[in-house]
Amino acid sequence: MANGVSDGAGTSGDPYIIEGWDISATGTYGIKMENTTSYVIIRNCKIHDSFYMKGCVELFKTDHVRLEKNSIQNGYYGAFLWYSMRTTFTLSDISNNICGINFSYSFTNTITHNNITYNGQNGVDLFTASTNVFVGNSISYNFHGLSIINSTAASITYNNFTYNSHYGVIIFSSSKKNTIILNNFISNNGGGTQAYDDTPSGFNQNRWNTQGTPPPPNHGNHWSDWTSPDTSPKDGIVDMPYFLDSSGGMNRLDVCPLVDPVAVPELPPLFAILVCVFPLLALFIAIRRRTAQAG
Repeated sequence: MANGVSDGAGTSGDPYIIEGWDISATGTYGIKMENTTSYVIIRNCKIHDSFYMKGCVELFKTDHVRLEKNSIQNGYYGAFLWYSMRTTFTLSDISNNICGINFSYSFTNTITHNNITYNGQNGVDLFTASTNVFVGNSISYNFHGLSIINSTAASITYNNFTYNSHYGVIIFSSSKKNTIILNNFISNNGGGTQAYDDTPSGFNQNRWNTQGTPPPPNHGNHWSDWTSPDTSPKDGIVDMPYFLDSSGGMNRLDVCPLVDPVAVPELPPLFAILVCVFPLLALFIAIRRRTAQAG
């Protein structure tokens, strides 16, 4: 077993497997990968207590790393990604860090069905990052839930942003073309406005609803502090828009705020099947390879 890898050849059909470790990162980082395009799965690990400015998991210039069913806790960064792409975080608990996950100059990553909670600063930071996808996460009890700076084209749907001490989502003016729809914003910012968007008006602004985007119906987000009236017409959409906080008098808003909370789907069936089948396929390939080598 080299570098904690228990199996695999680093290919798409036979990825390297790192699993079952309990890693105390006291004084340093927990797992660090850099300058690789090998396929890697990190699963069922406990990674904790990384040092100041270090990540429990650090990925630098990686491609095709998948983290699933991990506990990542009590670090400075739960995970810190630089110039990394096609990373997947799923079914993991990322909590009690200074920052949950930081994506810097990182693109086309998927963050789905994780608990990202009780991180002292932000649950997730996007910094100069693009085309990242967030689905089905619980992002709660952080400072800000999700902070977006100089980042574009993120897709943020079916997430629960709850009880963050400041904004559930905060977007700064250098960010554009991000889509935030069909999320639940519940009791963020101490009962104040639950999101902030500082982007200028125009074609590149961020989207908080689907009004005017075919096909119907129109959708926005559910805001726990804005659930009525819904009378004209009674269609499940609050009759008045939800105004976000912003600077300079800009009116950023969700014009289709939803009366009822959004039902966040479980892990999609096909995705769940792949989660179960892929490791079995990798094991089958490994057995075949070893049989061939023995012969």
